[in-house]
Amino acid sequence: MDLTRQGRVDDHTRPALLRTYATGANDAGSGFTTAYFHRPDEVVDEFETAGLPRPDLYGVEGPLWPLLAVTGGPESDGPLFAEVLRCATLFERDPEVIGASGHLLAAARRGADRAGG
Repeated sequence: MDLTRQGRVDDHTRPALLRTYATGANDAGSGFTTAYFHRPDEVVDEFETAGLPRPDLYGVEGPLWPLLAVTGGPESDGPLFAEVLRCATLFERDPEVIGASGHLLAAARRGADRAGG
């Protein structure tokens, strides 16, 4: 999504980006480092496979994160930044949208009742 915002998706780059989307494996030739992009369910599975408690999962930056670069950022006090922030807050735990966030944050506590803290 961010590469589209930057105007960096074209017939030459699209095949590699579609491979990254399908497999999660990013090739550094895309202009970003070698990386693996987890899907939300994979993060939860990795916690459980490692013997950790099931984590709470949060989307960081929200589904409108590519717009952050054009909002003027938090110091702008602009209405567009405020709406991007509201959107991020609204959808940070929504399982239907969380994968569209720029980053994922997983948090789990051992031995603590998650409902009661």
